[in-house]
Amino acid sequence: YDISLGLVGSERCIRDRHQPDPFTREERDAIMAWMLGKPQGLYFRTAFATGMRSGELIALEWSQYQGDSLRVHQSRVRGRRKDTKTHRERRVYLPTWLTAELDAHGTRPEQGAIFLNQYGRAYQKPDKLNRVFRRCLTDLAIRPRRGPYPWRHTYASIGISEGAEPAFLARQLGHALETFYGTYAQWLSQDQDLAQREIIEGTW
Repeated sequence: YDISLGLVGSERCIRDRHQPDPFTREERDAIMAWMLGKPQGLYFRTAFATGMRSGELIALEWSQYQGDSLRVHQSRVRGRRKDTKTHRERRVYLPTWLTAELDAHGTRPEQGAIFLNQYGRAYQKPDKLNRVFRRCLTDLAIRPRRGPYPWRHTYASIGISEGAEPAFLARQLGHALETFYGTYAQWLSQDQDLAQREIIEGTW
């Protein structure tokens, strides 16, 4: 047994396990369509539209909703309210279709938490919500992804592919820019390579 080989293999497993594994655009759109009209659907549609962490989503209150954006300053972890993971407040901009759905959402007149469980109370943990997500993937025959919030990686990878500025995406996700570049280097590299290819193609 070669210890050095074992370490290399172990490091490779750790590295691979933490590689982003986003949904494709087609898979994302199928999930979003499945969620439309479901009791927990707006939670997941908001998740894919913003890339927010689960704890930030279940902690959302109407006082944080500002029409075109959300003021994200808190999270809920194992039932306890905390600061965000980075301990920094951020403004998350929303697509117009989502603001329309939030405006029409049934909990808005009551203020308080945006997403409520079947008992009319705020979620303390995302476990039951995640069961709905697993059922969605099974119904659609979509391969499950690793990690607690694959919509986050999906938001970033599609945003990069569509030409969104990394600095804007990092702010949306609550990442330091250096962390964002490190996490999504693969997509950034592909995007830049395609752009450079178009430049070279234009020289002929």
